Amino acid sequence: MAAPFELDENVRWRLLNGLDDISITLQQESEIAAFEAARPRFKPSTVPTR
Repeated sequence: MAAPFELDENVRWRLLNGLDDISITLQQESEIAAFEAARPRFKPSTVPTR
């Protein structure tokens, strides 16, 4: 049995490309690293996982 439903275009794009919030964020990994490198050392920062 099939049931029609509406799907937001962004949700559709994410599903078709197998993307979640983390994978979308990781697409900006180089920009995030550059931002963290430019921050003063006394401020909190993220650390990469091993």
